[in-house]
Amino acid sequence: MKKIAGISRCDRNFDFYLSWLEKGNVDNKVLDYKKNNFDNIKECSSLLLSGGDDIFPEFYNDFDVKNKKDEFVPERDGFEFRLLDYALQNNLPILGICRGMQLINCKLSGSLIKDIETIRGVNHRKIDDAIDREHDVIVYDKTLLQSIVEKGAGVINSSHHQGIDRLGEGLKVSAKSPD
Repeated sequence: MKKIAGISRCDRNFDFYLSWLEKGNVDNKVLDYKKNNFDNIKECSSLLLSGGDDIFPEFYNDFDVKNKKDEFVPERDGFEFRLLDYALQNNLPILGICRGMQLINCKLSGSLIKDIETIRGVNHRKIDDAIDREHDVIVYDKTLLQSIVEKGAGVINSSHHQGIDRLGEGLKVSAKSPD
């Protein structure tokens, strides 16, 4: 079977994801919530959940929503939860980037910090529209990530305001910001 990565479409900067896959010579199939092309995941050997808009808080049991409901895209959330269910049931490798990682955590009964800056006093947002913030990250020993990068620390880009709070069932932290 030919290896094809299924990638969930996001509404901003999606071309970056496609260019990264192209540079890595990774065949891919776009899984688009607007087209509701869920069945295309059945042709994929892995799943990449992309970044983007915040996950609707009720999906991680936070009902104190001060945001307007039109600030979220629950159709995307539901579509990606279905993709994730399929990937988990079929033992597909899964990579979640930013929002994608948060979605995996929520699906596995974890929760999110709604706004890192407000709650933890740390700013991980973009500096401006063109410049991501950077921060240190500690990579834990004896994790899959450590075996791949072969380093115990590094610097990563950051353009988010949410993060993992309570870790989802069965998940393991591989790297963490010191703050």
